[in-house]
Amino acid sequence: MTNKITPATPPDRPAPAPASEPASGTAAAPPRATRLHGIASLVEQTARAVHDLCWTTDMQAAQWSALRYFGKAGERARNVMGLARYQGTNPGTASRTIGTLVRRGLLAVVVSPDDKRARIVSLTEAGRTLLTQDPLLVVETAIAAMPPEAQEGLATGLLDLLGRLLSAGADGSGTEGDGEDI
Repeated sequence: MTNKITPATPPDRPAPAPASEPASGTAAAPPRATRLHGIASLVEQTARAVHDLCWTTDMQAAQWSALRYFGKAGERARNVMGLARYQGTNPGTASRTIGTLVRRGLLAVVVSPDDKRARIVSLTEAGRTLLTQDPLLVVETAIAAMPPEAQEGLATGLLDLLGRLLSAGADGSGTEGDGEDI
Protein backbone atom coordinates (compact mmCIF):
# COMPACT_ATOMS: atom_id res chain seq x y z
CA MET A 1 0.00 0.00 0.00
CA THR A 2 1.57 3.29 -1.03
CA ASN A 3 -0.90 5.75 0.49
CA LYS A 4 0.19 7.36 3.73
CA ILE A 5 -2.55 7.26 6.36
CA THR A 6 -2.94 10.51 8.28
CA PRO A 7 -6.02 10.31 10.50
CA ALA A 8 -7.12 13.21 12.62
CA THR A 9 -5.60 13.05 16.07
CA PRO A 10 -8.16 12.40 18.82
CA PRO A 11 -8.41 15.38 21.20
CA ASP A 12 -7.26 13.34 24.19
CA ARG A 13 -4.08 12.16 22.49
CA PRO A 14 -1.07 14.30 21.55
CA ALA A 15 -0.24 14.47 17.86
CA PRO A 16 2.48 12.00 16.90
CA ALA A 17 5.87 13.46 16.15
CA PRO A 18 6.52 13.64 12.42
CA ALA A 19 8.71 10.84 11.14
CA SER A 20 12.14 11.95 10.05
CA GLU A 21 13.04 11.31 6.46
CA PRO A 22 16.18 9.47 5.49
CA ALA A 23 18.97 11.42 3.81
CA SER A 24 18.26 9.75 0.46
CA GLY A 25 15.03 11.77 0.13
CA THR A 26 12.66 8.78 0.15
CA ALA A 27 9.97 8.76 2.79
CA ALA A 28 10.43 6.24 5.57
CA ALA A 29 7.58 3.84 6.21
CA PRO A 30 5.81 4.66 9.47
CA PRO A 31 6.50 2.28 12.33
CA ARG A 32 4.04 -0.62 12.35
CA ALA A 33 2.35 0.47 15.58
CA THR A 34 1.79 4.00 14.24
CA ARG A 35 0.41 2.63 10.96
CA LEU A 36 -1.95 0.22 12.77
CA HIS A 37 -3.15 3.01 15.05
CA GLY A 38 -3.76 5.17 11.98
CA ILE A 39 -5.82 2.45 10.33
CA ALA A 40 -7.78 1.85 13.55
CA SER A 41 -8.45 5.60 13.77
CA LEU A 42 -9.73 5.63 10.18
CA VAL A 43 -12.08 2.75 10.98
CA GLU A 44 -13.32 4.63 14.06
CA GLN A 45 -13.81 7.88 12.13
CA THR A 46 -15.64 6.08 9.32
CA ALA A 47 -17.88 4.24 11.78
CA ARG A 48 -18.62 7.49 13.59
CA ALA A 49 -19.46 9.28 10.32
CA VAL A 50 -21.83 6.49 9.25
CA HIS A 51 -23.39 6.36 12.73
CA ASP A 52 -23.86 10.14 12.73
CA LEU A 53 -25.57 9.97 9.32
CA CYS A 54 -28.07 7.53 10.78
CA TRP A 55 -29.06 9.79 13.69
CA THR A 56 -31.81 11.86 12.14
CA THR A 57 -34.19 14.27 13.81
CA ASP A 58 -36.75 11.57 14.53
CA MET A 59 -34.84 8.27 14.29
CA GLN A 60 -31.88 6.77 16.14
CA ALA A 61 -29.20 4.76 14.35
CA ALA A 62 -30.36 1.49 15.97
CA GLN A 63 -33.91 2.15 14.78
CA TRP A 64 -32.75 2.64 11.18
CA SER A 65 -30.73 -0.56 11.51
CA ALA A 66 -33.80 -2.43 12.75
CA LEU A 67 -35.92 -1.18 9.85
CA ARG A 68 -33.24 -2.32 7.40
CA TYR A 69 -33.02 -5.70 9.12
CA PHE A 70 -36.77 -6.36 9.06
CA GLY A 71 -36.93 -5.19 5.46
CA LYS A 72 -34.51 -7.93 4.38
CA ALA A 73 -34.65 -10.78 6.92
CA GLY A 74 -36.49 -13.98 6.15
CA GLU A 75 -39.67 -14.76 8.13
CA ARG A 76 -37.98 -17.18 10.55
CA ALA A 77 -35.39 -14.52 11.49
CA ARG A 78 -37.82 -11.61 11.85
CA ASN A 79 -38.03 -11.70 15.64
CA VAL A 80 -36.41 -10.23 18.74
CA MET A 81 -33.55 -12.75 18.81
CA GLY A 82 -32.81 -12.25 15.11
CA LEU A 83 -32.54 -8.49 15.56
CA ALA A 84 -30.46 -8.87 18.73
CA ARG A 85 -27.97 -11.12 16.93
CA TYR A 86 -27.87 -8.81 13.91
CA GLN A 87 -27.24 -5.69 15.98
CA GLY A 88 -24.88 -7.40 18.41
CA THR A 89 -27.01 -6.47 21.37
CA ASN A 90 -29.17 -8.25 23.93
CA PRO A 91 -32.81 -9.30 23.50
CA GLY A 92 -34.09 -6.66 25.94
CA THR A 93 -32.54 -3.83 23.93
CA ALA A 94 -33.80 -5.31 20.66
CA SER A 95 -37.27 -5.69 22.13
CA ARG A 96 -37.36 -2.03 23.21
CA THR A 97 -36.26 -0.93 19.73
CA ILE A 98 -39.02 -3.04 18.16
CA GLY A 99 -41.58 -1.69 20.63
CA THR A 100 -40.67 1.90 19.79
CA LEU A 101 -40.99 1.23 16.06
CA VAL A 102 -44.31 -0.58 16.56
CA ARG A 103 -45.68 2.42 18.50
CA ARG A 104 -44.54 4.70 15.67
CA GLY A 105 -46.40 2.53 13.14
CA LEU A 106 -43.24 1.43 11.30
CA LEU A 107 -43.30 -2.24 12.37
CA ALA A 108 -46.08 -4.73 13.10
CA VAL A 109 -45.84 -7.83 15.31
CA VAL A 110 -48.08 -10.85 14.72
CA VAL A 111 -48.32 -14.32 16.24
CA SER A 112 -46.66 -16.95 14.08
CA PRO A 113 -49.19 -19.28 12.43
CA ASP A 114 -46.73 -22.17 12.97
CA ASP A 115 -45.92 -21.56 16.63
CA LYS A 116 -48.32 -19.60 18.82
CA ARG A 117 -45.47 -18.73 21.21
CA ALA A 118 -43.43 -17.05 18.46
CA ARG A 119 -43.84 -13.51 17.13
CA ILE A 120 -43.06 -12.35 13.60
CA VAL A 121 -42.02 -8.73 13.05
CA SER A 122 -42.68 -7.04 9.69
CA LEU A 123 -42.38 -3.61 8.16
CA THR A 124 -45.60 -1.69 7.75
CA GLU A 125 -46.27 0.37 4.64
CA ALA A 126 -45.06 3.43 6.58
CA GLY A 127 -41.84 1.56 7.45
CA ARG A 128 -41.25 0.63 3.80
CA THR A 129 -41.87 4.23 2.76
CA LEU A 130 -39.45 5.56 5.38
CA LEU A 131 -36.74 3.17 4.17
CA THR A 132 -36.76 4.96 0.81
CA GLN A 133 -35.19 7.87 2.76
CA ASP A 134 -32.62 5.70 4.54
CA PRO A 135 -29.53 7.80 5.36
CA LEU A 136 -27.36 4.77 4.62
CA LEU A 137 -28.08 5.45 0.94
CA VAL A 138 -25.48 8.25 1.22
CA VAL A 139 -22.88 5.61 2.16
CA GLU A 140 -23.98 3.39 -0.74
CA THR A 141 -23.57 6.33 -3.12
CA ALA A 142 -20.06 7.04 -1.78
CA ILE A 143 -19.06 3.38 -2.18
CA ALA A 144 -20.53 3.28 -5.69
CA ALA A 145 -18.23 6.19 -6.64
CA MET A 146 -15.16 4.13 -5.69
CA PRO A 147 -13.37 2.06 -8.34
CA PRO A 148 -14.51 -1.60 -8.38
CA GLU A 149 -11.17 -2.86 -7.03
CA ALA A 150 -11.41 -0.43 -4.10
CA GLN A 151 -14.98 -1.61 -3.41
CA GLU A 152 -13.80 -5.23 -3.40
CA GLY A 153 -10.84 -4.45 -1.13
CA LEU A 154 -13.09 -2.52 1.25
CA ALA A 155 -15.60 -5.38 1.42
CA THR A 156 -12.90 -7.99 1.98
CA GLY A 157 -11.10 -5.95 4.63
CA LEU A 158 -14.25 -5.01 6.53
CA LEU A 159 -15.54 -8.61 6.55
CA ASP A 160 -12.21 -9.80 7.91
CA LEU A 161 -12.06 -7.01 10.52
CA LEU A 162 -15.64 -7.58 11.65
CA GLY A 163 -15.05 -11.33 11.98
CA ARG A 164 -11.94 -10.74 14.09
CA LEU A 165 -13.72 -8.22 16.32
CA LEU A 166 -16.70 -10.53 16.84
CA SER A 167 -14.34 -13.41 17.63
CA ALA A 168 -12.64 -11.21 20.21
CA GLY A 169 -16.00 -10.54 21.90
CA ALA A 170 -16.32 -6.94 20.70
CA ASP A 171 -19.93 -7.34 19.57
CA GLY A 172 -21.44 -5.92 22.76
CA SER A 173 -23.91 -8.76 23.11
CA GLY A 174 -24.95 -9.86 26.52
CA THR A 175 -27.53 -12.06 28.13
CA GLU A 176 -29.65 -9.58 30.05
CA GLY A 177 -33.38 -9.55 29.32
CA ASP A 178 -35.36 -12.17 27.49
CA GLY A 179 -36.90 -9.92 24.85
CA GLU A 180 -40.47 -10.80 25.78
CA ASP A 181 -41.68 -7.25 26.40
CA ILE A 182 -42.85 -6.45 22.86
